[in-house]
Amino acid sequence: MIYLTSDIHGDCRTFEKMLHKIRFTKQDQMYILGDAVDKGKENLRLIALIREADNIGLIKGNHEYLCERYLEGIIGASFWDACGGLSTRKEVDVLPESEKEDLAGYLKSLPIYKNIIIEEINYVESCNQIAAIDSTGIYFGQGPNEYYGYFTYDGFRYSFYSDDDINEQYYLSLCNDLLGS
Repeated sequence: MIYLTSDIHGDCRTFEKMLHKIRFTKQDQMYILGDAVDKGKENLRLIALIREADNIGLIKGNHEYLCERYLEGIIGASFWDACGGLSTRKEVDVLPESEKEDLAGYLKSLPIYKNIIIEEINYVESCNQIAAIDSTGIYFGQGPNEYYGYFTYDGFRYSFYSDDDINEQYYLSLCNDLLGS
């Protein structure tokens, strides 16, 4: 079975309960569509659980991206805190330097999308969006947020949207990083 989830936000206990409830096994596959960290109490424990599992994949969301940028010294504590990162930042700040470097490397390595082919339909999963791609083009799932724009990367056109200034800054920054602008 293939499972999709997102926005766990450091709630490792509830995540573990969910894995038990769905009877998640080594034969199953789970994709977390971003936002595993921030806002919760066990952010790094959740990341460790994800990293240890061969069959759970994390797709980089804005909260993983913010943590990565903080560890790289690109954004400061006050900006990350304003985006909901206070609890994760407190956990990260007490890590030894070698563990901070390891975490930064892991976050940097996370994909921003994942292709999955099920019954000849290619699904592109990314944080907050799933697109189905077939011979007629790309179809994005509609969410409660407004679409802000689009960009093309690696042969795919990605829509991005914003419901506040912080998310707009994140998406524009992510687009700039990907496109080298």
